[in-house]
Amino acid sequence: VDKGTAGPASRVNQWENINNGSDYLGTQSNRLIIINPSTNMNGWRYRMVAFSPCFVCGNVVESNPSTLVFTPLSIPKAFSPNGDGFNDTWVIKGLNNYRTNRLTIYNRWETKVYEKTNYQNDWDGSSYIAGFGGENTLPNGVYFYLLELDNEEPITGYIYLKNE
Repeated sequence: VDKGTAGPASRVNQWENINNGSDYLGTQSNRLIIINPSTNMNGWRYRMVAFSPCFVCGNVVESNPSTLVFTPLSIPKAFSPNGDGFNDTWVIKGLNNYRTNRLTIYNRWETKVYEKTNYQNDWDGSSYIAGFGGENTLPNGVYFYLLELDNEEPITGYIYLKNE
């Protein structure tokens, strides 16, 4: 990892080796997982270095660096899953910065109408509870959400759903 500590004017990279632990998983695999990334990691660069374990059978191979871009969480206040191709699912930007999440949606009578562990920005305004009309399409209105992210305090708020 290059944390950019050399400063933008420096031409010298300050690469550090990383290992599995409280900050990273998969350091010896083809998929690196950064545990609980934060905004201060924005701009950090990562690269893969491969070599023979006995150091005599081949050259060291380095990948091009990949830069971590931290997208702040942005939760829209409304969406319109009416099939027009715009805002047809509720997209929470920055959700991919968290390893785990759980989204729960309630109607105004505090009835749970939707729940998903590891939500993938795919809620289309339908309910898994029968009786809300049609193919479980929820009526227009205001709904309460509870978003749980990793080990952080839950985020709550309201979302306006407009199906027309």
